[in-house]
Amino acid sequence: MSETKFLYGAAVQGIQGFIFQTNKLREIVGASELVEEICTTKFEKMFEQFGVQYNQNNCILHAAGNIKYIFNNEQECAKIVREFPKAIFEFAPGVTVSQAVVTMEGKHEKFEDAVDELEKRLRTQRNKPMRSATLGLMGIERSRQTGMPVTFVKSETRFGKKENLHLDEGTKAKLYADPSGERLKTTKKLCEKAFGISFKDHDDRIAYNIEDITKNNDWIAIIHADGNGLGQVVQKVGKDQDLFKQFSEKLDEATTASAVEAYKYVKKEHDLKDDELIPIRPIVLGGDDLTVICRADLALDYVTMFMSKFEENTREMLKDANGVSLLKDVFEMESEKRLTACAGIAYIKSSFPFYYGYNLAETLCSLAKKDAKDKQEIKDGKELPKSCLMFHKVQDSFTEDWSAIAKRELTPQPNISFQFGYGV
Repeated sequence: MSETKFLYGAAVQGIQGFIFQTNKLREIVGASELVEEICTTKFEKMFEQFGVQYNQNNCILHAAGNIKYIFNNEQECAKIVREFPKAIFEFAPGVTVSQAVVTMEGKHEKFEDAVDELEKRLRTQRNKPMRSATLGLMGIERSRQTGMPVTFVKSETRFGKKENLHLDEGTKAKLYADPSGERLKTTKKLCEKAFGISFKDHDDRIAYNIEDITKNNDWIAIIHADGNGLGQVVQKVGKDQDLFKQFSEKLDEATTASAVEAYKYVKKEHDLKDDELIPIRPIVLGGDDLTVICRADLALDYVTMFMSKFEENTREMLKDANGVSLLKDVFEMESEKRLTACAGIAYIKSSFPFYYGYNLAETLCSLAKKDAKDKQEIKDGKELPKSCLMFHKVQDSFTEDWSAIAKRELTPQPNISFQFGYGV
């Protein structure tokens, strides 16, 4: 009789709200680093903390806010389920985690059945409201930026004079690597991953303030890119545990490689110097997701090259040790054995709220996906929509949904629309 196994899954919620809660770039990138650590080093440290043996082979997925891990022991699984959410509340206040566990026996003995059941349970958990760990009494001091209770006050010299910073717990975690607040968080890992550069002991080329990114004018771009039809692919690839693990790891590698090549292309085309500050700041890079803030004139070249390289790299890198495509059972045609991506670019003033800018970029990405699907006849799920891009320049102070923007700015007459998708 085989030993009973337990498939554990966790999904980080409220990532974008946590990251774009502020308009300060240093806090945004600090938040993105915290989210990146949650699914990697933080999850692994939980095992060490509770005396549980971490097995790299049992880790199926740990990227883009998602974790899947197989436990061989019920008690060890129970410890992580009990303690992991609390540890995350303390590590990144404002972020919540949904968890679910499936016992791999009976009708869920097969990995593919267990994964399907796990996703159903995770969706159920996401819909259950969780009590915020950042609530406070009405009579206590609140942060002027977030409205959350102030838990930390630090004196800093800014603009030639000393002033007190009144920070809530979440903002403190984004800014300071040391819990005592003695050392400013200098986040370099995501930049090293996105640019393919080792910054070693100095980070003078990394943008920590939005003023560092803007050049001759005050325009910046928020880019959000996402792979097409990944759910369709995972349904088939996810039936095999080893195949799913390989696919997840290699997809992350392909996305990272595409971002690196996109940066190198922009660096060459726009003559960015090796000793100058890089006017691009990655916010999310993992799985098939990419979110970037950059100087406005770089955005179109950067994202079109990223999508082009994403297709090339997923074709070449999504292969097993024998060189056989991991997508061989997904697509019949050899030319289709790769993934495609869609993207949205929101061009905004640097003073425009980042949260609305990101929402617009995400909406444009979704519209690009819809446009690509509508203009291509997809037969029996054997091919993916083409890569497609949509962008918009915000030229007023209204923060409306896209349908209102399109009607007011891009529809001069009832039967005429200037709303288009851009194929790659």
